[in-house]
Amino acid sequence: MHPAAAILQNVSGEAMTDIESRARCYAQQLIRFAQSAPMSKECFLNTLQNAAYLILVIDSMRILIHIATDAKLEIADSRGALISPGNAESPCIVPIRASIEKVLFPGIRTGDRPAGITICTRWTVMDGLAFSSPAFNKRYWSGEKFYRQCAEDLPLRVVETGDLLGVNLLYGWEAQQEPRSRLLEIIRVFGSSDMLPSDDEAIEDLAWNDFSHGLPGRGAKEPAWSFAAFLRELEAPAKETVLLLGSYHSEEVLGEAERALKELGYSPFTLRDAPDLPFQTNTEKFLAGVMCSAFVVVVDTHPSGHLSELTHLLDLRLRPVLILRHDSSPASWFQEDRVMTDDLFRVVVESSFNARCLAEHARWAQSTVINRVKKLNAVNYWRKPSA
Repeated sequence: MHPAAAILQNVSGEAMTDIESRARCYAQQLIRFAQSAPMSKECFLNTLQNAAYLILVIDSMRILIHIATDAKLEIADSRGALISPGNAESPCIVPIRASIEKVLFPGIRTGDRPAGITICTRWTVMDGLAFSSPAFNKRYWSGEKFYRQCAEDLPLRVVETGDLLGVNLLYGWEAQQEPRSRLLEIIRVFGSSDMLPSDDEAIEDLAWNDFSHGLPGRGAKEPAWSFAAFLRELEAPAKETVLLLGSYHSEEVLGEAERALKELGYSPFTLRDAPDLPFQTNTEKFLAGVMCSAFVVVVDTHPSGHLSELTHLLDLRLRPVLILRHDSSPASWFQEDRVMTDDLFRVVVESSFNARCLAEHARWAQSTVINRVKKLNAVNYWRKPSA
């Protein structure tokens, strides 16, 4: 397992149980993968990139893992004092001994049991679902339009043989004759403790599956995209764009890297995607691509024009650069000493380029960009946001 950046703290200060430790490891992996993607306001990614709480509920043999932001949740300790939230670097662990149903669905009356959907299979996923009792739905939500809606007393019950990933679930209930609602940003429910993997590799596998499902646009047909349209309309923010360099005679390898970057949520492009302006030199075209990118990826498997472009990147040091290779030998040894000693460059050697293996390196590039922004804001006072 890759070392996770975050160290989650148990709010009680007590030693964590094995289940709490495994749940923490699962959350660490989700957060690590999220930090490899572009910053986003989309609910799934925003929750992970700004995680404040990791709520753990152990109800008999069942387990609930609820990841939430401080903007969506207020939690009090046993004395009623509010617990301060953590952050994405160190979310706050809050262990709770209670009924999973009562934690998720505050409107349940004593003695109630969930009706509606019974989850008894592995890796059941529910997303974008709004639910409430039929009476609540008729009284308060009859005119609302939802992507998906389930008018049941309670939507789910996870039994011993099932587990559930819930993303963006909107729950409505009535309290003191007033309508209330809450958004369950990310929840993970296991019908038994055995269904939460015990070894690090299996936990990472589960986190990757869950993260891959939650990425924005996953499963939807991607619209046609070109760098020319990006320049004309500026619809795609530069922070999501990655310049991809390498040999056009190695289409398969370039395509491999391109697919991996897309799976991580980026919009990769090659220079041939950009328009050839009559007054623009090849170097100007290259620099325009660099300037409109969050970072640069160089597929260094075959000699091509990218060797000259690497020289410019080394001299100008404009963006973080990932250099991808299938083996340790470079396409040319000419710049190798500078590539290996410059902290703005990272060499990645993988037998195949896929999203999972590139996630940690994309996270490094994002972190490098964020640190640069902080330094630039510190010296350029006019960039700082107003108080």
